[in-house]
Amino acid sequence: MRAQAKVGDWRPAVTSFSENWIKEGLKDRAITRDLTYGIEIPKEAGTFPDKRIYVWFDAVIGYLSAAIEASKNGGPPWEDFWRAKNGARHVYFLGKDNIPFHSIIFPSMLLAYNAKKPDDEKLAMPFDIVANQFLQFSGAKFSKSRGNAFYVLDLLKTFDVDAVRYYLVSNLPEKNDCDWTWHDFIAKVNEEFLATVGNYFNRVLAFIDKNFGGKAPEALAPGIAVPDELAARDAAFRASTEAFIAEAARELDAREFKKAFRALINLAQGGNKAIDELAPWSLVKRGEEGKALGGQMLLTHLSVIKSMAIVFTPFLPHLCERLWAQLGETSTNPKALSEKAGTASVWPERLATFTPGQRFGKIEPLVRKLDRDEVLKEFTDTASEGKLAVNDKDATAGAAEKTAKKESAPKAKAEAAAPGIIGIEDFTKVDLRIGLVTKVEDHPKGDKLFVLEVDLGTEKRQICAGLRGIFTPEELLGKHVTIVANLAPRVLRGVESNGMLLAVTDGDKKALLTSSVAVSPGSKIG
Repeated sequence: MRAQAKVGDWRPAVTSFSENWIKEGLKDRAITRDLTYGIEIPKEAGTFPDKRIYVWFDAVIGYLSAAIEASKNGGPPWEDFWRAKNGARHVYFLGKDNIPFHSIIFPSMLLAYNAKKPDDEKLAMPFDIVANQFLQFSGAKFSKSRGNAFYVLDLLKTFDVDAVRYYLVSNLPEKNDCDWTWHDFIAKVNEEFLATVGNYFNRVLAFIDKNFGGKAPEALAPGIAVPDELAARDAAFRASTEAFIAEAARELDAREFKKAFRALINLAQGGNKAIDELAPWSLVKRGEEGKALGGQMLLTHLSVIKSMAIVFTPFLPHLCERLWAQLGETSTNPKALSEKAGTASVWPERLATFTPGQRFGKIEPLVRKLDRDEVLKEFTDTASEGKLAVNDKDATAGAAEKTAKKESAPKAKAEAAAPGIIGIEDFTKVDLRIGLVTKVEDHPKGDKLFVLEVDLGTEKRQICAGLRGIFTPEELLGKHVTIVANLAPRVLRGVESNGMLLAVTDGDKKALLTSSVAVSPGSKIG
């Protein structure tokens, strides 16, 4: 068990939300509701047949009562997980609308309980409250009445489960509200999940399957030495892979799931790059020795892929089970192993070893490409019964419909007479912030694109900007730039961009919109 962490480990958004609640003044809240269903009032409190316990007073107690009940039914001692003296860490995952129940009401209940107990019986306080923002549909809240609500289980009737999981994790609204759009879903699955992750797995396994008789290459025979250049490249690839795995572990420990997932995507990108540089298709044509050297390097890739089958399991468990079988692994797959491990960690600190000569299972593509036209035709039909959602544009229009009806006739007439004029409501939808450029790299596939890391105070964003050839990296580094912070993420040439950098174009000239004075990253404009 880890020692209880210090106060102050909550996310800034949770702390700020909770502090504002307290500043507004805490009011007495009834712990019952006038209902005839739900949890009844304890008999010792009296007879109240038409009252029930308020759900959010009862629900948070359920965390403790469930542990006690499980302990009574043969589970581990509940005290191991709840006594503060045992150093248990309590992490709560929820949507932002449920923050006060976990950050104020439940801790208050725990403090009241602890005030009457000796130190060795006090209960642990919340260690972290991981509150996500909202996932919306094309800028509007999911709503059955507008026809743009659907359930994840409905998606599985058409799409592979891991394609849905991939999009949900990569589009996770950890810091800001995010949008589900069908165009973005298709792009992320085809241009990233398939083109990066699925492609790396399939190109390595299919190549080895074809050229090495359906099994892993054998160990290098005595007398064949790996050239220094090849050995150095192999060592660097191993080191970078282990660095990405360690980075993902740190981000998972910090409950930063999107960053952890991104580190693993970078791992797949590194694998593809390493295969391109190795060019094993050339080595196998250089006789037995060339093929043996290529096989030795491919064994490293098999170790990487086996490691990826382990570390991707929290995110893509079904794909990893199939990948495990294709590798010919007969040991317990990572998902089942982690479920049996209890408190023990199964996360690899180094690359997993792969047995030379191990026979593969049936090799086939693990990620299915989406047909863009078919998906859009299927899921943008607002009239057909049983469709999951309306057209992205229709969803946005539906969200604005009620607002439009409330507008006065004079206002509507004035706006109709002035095409292009927007109201203040439209302007306030755009979240403009000042960001500090902390890293600039060339886009791997876009000749005119930079990949920027921009500090927004509470987070760092990856943003693709078409400024290559106009500015040098040195000119951009350290600049305070203007960012559209609530723009839906897009995948540009295989790299995700989370925001837009604003610039002015005047003929052949382009100037950045910057702040004339130094302000804190994340400062809001407007």
